[in-house]
Amino acid sequence: SEGSSAENNDKTQEARSLAKSPLLSQSIRSIDSVTEPDAGEFSENDFLQNIAALLAQRSRSLPEGRESLRRVSNRSSDYNDLHHFVHENLRTTSGVKGLQNLGNTCFMNSAIQCLSNTIPLTDYFIGFDFKAEINKENVLGTGGSLAIAYSQVINQMWWVETERSVVIPRQFKLAISKFAPQFEGYYQHDSLELLSFLLDGIHEDLNRVTEKPYVEDPEGDGSNDSDIALKAWRGYLLRNRSIIVDLFQGQLRSTLTCKKDGKGCGHKSIKFEPFMYLTLPISDKTKTIDDCMDLFLCEEELSGADRWYCSKCKTHVDATKKLDLWMLPPILIVNLKRFEFTERGKRMKILKPIGYDLTQWKLTNFVKGNQTTSQAYDLYATINHYGDTNHGHYTAYACNRMNDKWYEFNDSRFSKLDDDELNEVEDNMSAYVLFYNRVEDSSNLVETRRRNFSSTTIRRQSLGRPHLWPHNVTADEESKNTSNRRENFKNFTRVSNNQNLGQQQSVVSLLCSVNEEKS
Repeated sequence: SEGSSAENNDKTQEARSLAKSPLLSQSIRSIDSVTEPDAGEFSENDFLQNIAALLAQRSRSLPEGRESLRRVSNRSSDYNDLHHFVHENLRTTSGVKGLQNLGNTCFMNSAIQCLSNTIPLTDYFIGFDFKAEINKENVLGTGGSLAIAYSQVINQMWWVETERSVVIPRQFKLAISKFAPQFEGYYQHDSLELLSFLLDGIHEDLNRVTEKPYVEDPEGDGSNDSDIALKAWRGYLLRNRSIIVDLFQGQLRSTLTCKKDGKGCGHKSIKFEPFMYLTLPISDKTKTIDDCMDLFLCEEELSGADRWYCSKCKTHVDATKKLDLWMLPPILIVNLKRFEFTERGKRMKILKPIGYDLTQWKLTNFVKGNQTTSQAYDLYATINHYGDTNHGHYTAYACNRMNDKWYEFNDSRFSKLDDDELNEVEDNMSAYVLFYNRVEDSSNLVETRRRNFSSTTIRRQSLGRPHLWPHNVTADEESKNTSNRRENFKNFTRVSNNQNLGQQQSVVSLLCSVNEEKS
């Protein structure tokens, strides 16, 4: 009819106008599974109306106000628009709050403060529709209760307008204790242990994989490491895809070499393993974090009870084991191994100062994989341990995104660090866990990078988009993936001028999920 034709023309004109907006270009870049159609197969009006539907889906009209922050689509390939939506609505005092000690819970409070200042993770729990990603069928998780309890703490620290300067994380304590019963009661615990269980629990709650297939770890001999690394990462993503994987997980190369009879048969077994954080050893000779990294990556002798079974020799043999950094995550967590056991089995603390970089920690010389992203990192938070193994206390240092100032968080108390106190962050012999974020654009000012976090793009890891993996995907692999996306695009029914906007939104939703394989 003439009326419907005029309405469609109005929508097309609106789409042309929107097509010039920065939001559109950002949306089109992030929905990279939609490839440009061949000429003649898809009309301009059809394509523009799909654009309008995409914008309607990505930028839903909601009442104005901070409590009605628009939620970002979970089909995007990154979280860039999410960051901007959240950051623009925060208050200047956001995030600067204490956490009440519930009884020897300083180990928990210090870990929460550091994760709270992990900007992309906090943005996810404030502005993303994370509840849509809760995996209620995963028996390894809590059905979402841990993720929800954590999000409530984060929202109280950053989002909820209140005059209270202290958050009481009681419900979170109950949730983490239910997931990991060793945290029940009010005993002292290791902060790194809490951090590890918390990240693992959130991952399982938000794992986008609903059915985990059996996957064998690929093994190489050193002749095709890049291919084996890709196969290993793909195998890992078949079972694990979540915000935790996107942010915190990297990849190590493990090389075992046979030394049978002192010479060895020459057989090598190379596998690639994911990691959530790095635990770097401390010795008398280590003075800097680079020294600790060198020690972590040193070749290790396996003999006696630790001998390795060589598949070629068909027996247990003396061997060497060598770890290498292959692929680093956007957020790099480093544990300085200050606690160890003596020969008599007594636990002791290493009180040795270790120098580390606040900005531009360059790891290029340590990384062996051909990674597509930057390998420079800025420090933004630390967990500190004071005292000994019997009577200790945890605090945290963290850099606030709103004013680029460092704060000390000591349970319910917090204070801004002045320039002299800031030296304590650098010369901190109590530093136990270091939190670094990747810096991709070294031309920007440090404070602008850290506050806006715009230079670090967080990619949603998925099976259908290997070109977004941190690995340097080969041209053949990229070509094959692009061809598959284009073919899938052609197979969708084109949207005609006479179809309504709701139908267009359905098609756009399908286009956004092309080749995602339930990611």
